[in-house]
Amino acid sequence: MNQGYAAVALGSLLLVGDRNFIRVDGQDLVRIGIGPDGELTLSASFEDRDGASLAMIEDNEWVSGDSRAWDLTADHGRLKLWSAARRIALEVDARTEPISLRGEMWREGARIGITPRGLDIENADVPSKMSSLGLVGMGIEVNTKTGSVGWMPYDGGGIVVSAGDGDRLKESLNAWNRLAHPGFFARR
Repeated sequence: MNQGYAAVALGSLLLVGDRNFIRVDGQDLVRIGIGPDGELTLSASFEDRDGASLAMIEDNEWVSGDSRAWDLTADHGRLKLWSAARRIALEVDARTEPISLRGEMWREGARIGITPRGLDIENADVPSKMSSLGLVGMGIEVNTKTGSVGWMPYDGGGIVVSAGDGDRLKESLNAWNRLAHPGFFARR
């Protein structure tokens, strides 16, 4: 995935930064990063409601998946997996910029739905929705034991960007550059 920066669109929600994640009980379900040649790397683990593995991607490589999937299509820059008729378990579209991810993940009873609107999290009967934001330098942490959902900054800080659809990516990338290179921007 040669987009040249670490960002992924989860509907209207952007994750920006080289170690962003969605994590449930300490296990990463989605993680993005920058590879050794400067390319975007995506890792994702999708399970169904019963805990059966539907798909596992590690640093852009399809590692495993359930051979009982209802349907799977793949072509240049796009992967789509259905768990049932009209039920998309995973869609990765690398033809867009930033790369977009859609689907439904389950872990320890928590449901994470990635829809065109954003992120829908159902954890311990407590719904959380996130949309129209850029989460820069931080991930999303779900704790099924306490029922909590929160933003987790790493490396000492994170920025939440609220900007219109046309400016959200640009503003989020600018915020990432300020976080990743604080000395450079402080000297200007």
